[in-house]
Amino acid sequence: MLDIKEQSDFYEASCIVRIEEGLHARPCMGVVNLLQDYPNEFYVAKEIDGQRDEYVDGKSVTELLLLKATQDSKLYFFFNRHPKEVKIEQVREILVGLERLMNNKYA
Repeated sequence: MLDIKEQSDFYEASCIVRIEEGLHARPCMGVVNLLQDYPNEFYVAKEIDGQRDEYVDGKSVTELLLLKATQDSKLYFFFNRHPKEVKIEQVREILVGLERLMNNKYA
């Protein structure tokens, strides 16, 4: 299970992409499908040289593909907590799915 950092306006988690081909269309579509019921904004950033790079809309396949995340890239996930209040349990459920996707398990 990925660790969640609780901030006042968002939840944050990170994981490593273990997919040999990197973050290609199929796992990106899986991410978007996982987030379809999440009521607030969701962003993803890739770590480059120890810094978080540009943030993209995690509910967009196209924007996720623009990250060009290769195998062993570190991704950060940001779940906005507002305008609709979100419980950490909902975020944990999504993170279980995200972790499976990043480990090349699409089923």
